[in-house]
Amino acid sequence: MTCVKCAAWAQYQGDYDFKCNCKKDKKMSEIESLLRLKRLNQVKAHAIHEFVSTMIGAFESGFVDTNTLNLQQLHRIAQHHIKDNYSIDSENMADEWGQEFAEKCVLPKQ
Repeated sequence: MTCVKCAAWAQYQGDYDFKCNCKKDKKMSEIESLLRLKRLNQVKAHAIHEFVSTMIGAFESGFVDTNTLNLQQLHRIAQHHIKDNYSIDSENMADEWGQEFAEKCVLPKQ
């Protein structure tokens, strides 16, 4: 069992297989690990909620005309959201999934 302090340091160093030699009480380590996981899940849930709220806000404010989109548009919105909010670049859909499949993710013109 790795204690939270050592796990955080190992993750910072990029060593995900790290095992600490702390003499900490293992039961406390397990509790700390569960709390850390819960906080991480809360952060993930908040990020998803903010992403969806951004799209809803764009529709509500009139920035977009319709409330429908295809998978390629959703991927592009996510790409911009990640860049704007977390300063992380992500691949476009064609690079990530292949051009042929990316074209299938566009709704046919009606």
